[in-house]
Amino acid sequence: MRSALGAVRLAWTMPRRLQSLTWTPEFNVALFAFLLNLPWELWQVPLFEHMPLQ
Repeated sequence: MRSALGAVRLAWTMPRRLQSLTWTPEFNVALFAFLLNLPWELWQVPLFEHMPLQ
């Protein structure tokens, strides 16, 4: 019974842990940096399309 109760307790605490993670400033900065960097990197792909191979 103890292991089943622990699994239920873990299932209920995971969303709370995830929610507390998203409230941290580090998460917001990392998410902003990723969303800013992704289009920039994808935008540069056509510029390297005709680059000669060495």
